[in-house]
Amino acid sequence: MKNEPTSHTPERASIVQFDEYRKSVATGKSSRKSTRVMVEVACNDPVGADIKACLTKHLRELGRVVVSDHQPDWVFSIIAFRHMNLVQLSVVLRQFFRSTRPGTEMAKPDGVDQERLRDGGWVYESLKFHGLFGVRDRDLRGFLGNLAKEFGLQHAAPVRGGKTSPAK
Repeated sequence: MKNEPTSHTPERASIVQFDEYRKSVATGKSSRKSTRVMVEVACNDPVGADIKACLTKHLRELGRVVVSDHQPDWVFSIIAFRHMNLVQLSVVLRQFFRSTRPGTEMAKPDGVDQERLRDGGWVYESLKFHGLFGVRDRDLRGFLGNLAKEFGLQHAAPVRGGKTSPAK
């Protein structure tokens, strides 16, 4: 084998769609004001409605989370049932990614009344957490409060004004 020189043409680097990010870094503020979260609970027991209401309340109390079913960034999917004196919970946290700039993946084609996913505007999801828990009834609200708090520390958008939470 010979050592032959290979031809290499240097490519010019380009930065795409980072203007807002650069501005936010320069001012110390996040351009993103909130994180959108959807809460889904599957449960045949009335405790399911309590779980959804309590988790939603705790997420909203974070101040930087909007709980909405419309174009969420994150989804809490919870399956719950009672077993003896415990509420059994399967908690799944998923993050959505979009292949185009957020907010631009949907389009309303001419002559169509309903928005559709734009060509190339695929939505992907990533499993970020799955946990199985058995929680006593009296501890359920505290458990859901801690779940929301941990989500806020790990994944929610930073607070405006330069104060940030650790993000992973």
